[in-house]
Amino acid sequence: MPIEFLSTAESPSWITRLAEHRGTNAAGTRAINTAAVIGAGVMGRGIAMANAQHGIAVTLSDTSEDALAHGVADLQTQVNPDLIRGSQAAEELAAADLVIEAVIERLPVKRRVFKKLEPLAHEQTIFASNTSSIPVTEIAAKLARPQNFVGLHFCHPVAERMLLEIVRGEQTSDETIAVAINYARAIGKRPVVVGDSPGFVVNRLLTPYLNEALELLLEGAEVGAIESVASGFGMPVGPLTAIDAIGIDVALRAGTTIYDAFPERVVTSELLLMLFQSGQFGQKTGSGFFQYDGNVGGGTLSHSAEQLIHERRRERRAFSRDELTARLILPMLTEAELVLEAGLVASPHDIDEALIHGIGFPEATGGLLRWADGVGMATILEMLRPLRRLGPRYVAGRQIEALAAAGRGFYQ
Repeated sequence: MPIEFLSTAESPSWITRLAEHRGTNAAGTRAINTAAVIGAGVMGRGIAMANAQHGIAVTLSDTSEDALAHGVADLQTQVNPDLIRGSQAAEELAAADLVIEAVIERLPVKRRVFKKLEPLAHEQTIFASNTSSIPVTEIAAKLARPQNFVGLHFCHPVAERMLLEIVRGEQTSDETIAVAINYARAIGKRPVVVGDSPGFVVNRLLTPYLNEALELLLEGAEVGAIESVASGFGMPVGPLTAIDAIGIDVALRAGTTIYDAFPERVVTSELLLMLFQSGQFGQKTGSGFFQYDGNVGGGTLSHSAEQLIHERRRERRAFSRDELTARLILPMLTEAELVLEAGLVASPHDIDEALIHGIGFPEATGGLLRWADGVGMATILEMLRPLRRLGPRYVAGRQIEALAAAGRGFYQ
């Protein structure tokens, strides 16, 4: 079998066309001058701010008048107030060049937003979802103009993460993708175009990393050791802190979507479910895996999390730093191999760009796949061998096997 990934000859046609837009401004593509953001929560406000900071006038909306008023007031103290306004009028929202939905991660809710606004919009209006895991083709399924629909997945926190994951649905047009690429650059983001699949690239690869941390807790690893190893590897925060920052509710919904698609590769966590059921969603509620004063974490394990870990722990043993590193990083790598094989990105570089600028994967490594190249495919196989007992997430695919046999890497 060929070792190279997605040569021009074997790439999906949209990936071949995408090469025309790399490093260019796609001359002749229309610009986005106005945007509407539906949802005044943390993500919605972050998206609105990113637009206003780069001169794009934004109309923010929310079904809650209080949330909307608070969101607009907050934003107007941080950016040019003339570029931010609030409205609940569908006609005003639909008049924007770009309408971005940032509401709860539930398919029926997202569909209702676009069903209401699309009939009021002009024919060139682009509609986008900030969904983190739901396939955009499903969201756009009942629209009259699905060719104008695209996924624009901003990563949390929006101000710090430079990635904009541009998700191409089955009917998204080339023109819409070109406009989205230019828009991303106009607001200071790094666009990576990906195919439509549950979790896309960022969350599909982030999920096994976060889930494995939860499994390690139940196998006896200490919270501090897991967080320390991740930080020592170069991640911006440990995986449990990351779950709290994302929100346990959001992590659970996104993880469920990915589990439904790939049940043999995702381990569901009772810890996450039980914290969710107790109403502890992380930083936003002041308690998750850690206890928070406002939105500032003190590094103190919450009583509920500590109790749950104690009650549910299956065993207790010491893990070396190398073991913890392998457990956290290798499931991401085997999943990345499947993303490449499925043709969801144009090249290994896109995966590394997405992880560096989307979740803060250590830039010094060059990204997940360059890290693997540096370790060596033969060594990666040796690292995976004793972990195969844990299931498919620790089993290398044919590409890694072939690269190891040839003494090559993803980039060679």
